[in-house]
Amino acid sequence: MLQEIKKSIQSVLYERISSPFSGAFIFSWIIWNWKLLYYLIAFGKERTFSESLKFIQDNFIDFNENLLFPFLTALLFIFVYPLLTTGSLFIWLKYKKWQTDIKNQIEKQQLLTLEQSISIRLDMKEQQKRFDELLKEKDDKIDQQQKIINDSQTLIKELKEEKESNAKSELIESVKRNYTENKSALSDDDFKKIKDYPGLSRNFESLLDTITRGYMLGENFPSKLLAFLEANDIIEKDDKNNYKFTKKGKQFVDRYLSNT
Repeated sequence: MLQEIKKSIQSVLYERISSPFSGAFIFSWIIWNWKLLYYLIAFGKERTFSESLKFIQDNFIDFNENLLFPFLTALLFIFVYPLLTTGSLFIWLKYKKWQTDIKNQIEKQQLLTLEQSISIRLDMKEQQKRFDELLKEKDDKIDQQQKIINDSQTLIKELKEEKESNAKSELIESVKRNYTENKSALSDDDFKKIKDYPGLSRNFESLLDTITRGYMLGENFPSKLLAFLEANDIIEKDDKNNYKFTKKGKQFVDRYLSNT
């Protein structure tokens, strides 16, 4: 129990003493009452306690010096002293800045030595060389990108032209195929025109027999009839220079035989 009370008192005393005002007040009190402390240290042992106490009451007990003046001095330490230190710091910093400005101004006006000039010139040349290399590297990259773009555009153009060419070729082939199909198709008008051609009915069996057997037509076969049949795509010559029926001619033969 006593130990706890002792610790509590020590804690309270430490908190009071360690506060800024307590420290300032103690310091101020020592300044105003240094004579009392000196008396206690120097002459306190030469007199009895009652004599010392009476001497202190008669000579050192004073409200102003013991309490009021130390209190006011402590307030000065707490409030005025920081202002003074801050002001002095501000003045010192301004002086340092002024000193630095003067030094920089003097250094700016100072001439360079020959070695310094040469060193700076070499550094500038090196920087310029590095800058030129970077600029050239950048230009090369731009040229490469531009070449890629041009190649891509050329490829796209070629593919487009190839596509258009293929489309045209397909269209031409389609037209040719349709033309061939239409040409090889035997219409009723064509059948009637060929069937009624003069001399066809009289020479048809001879023509059919000769072509079917793979023989050559004789010179006595009417040349006008041959030219007519060839012009109307009924017959054509093969690799051996012999006549043969075309697709249209075979259609004509089938219809002709079925109608006779």
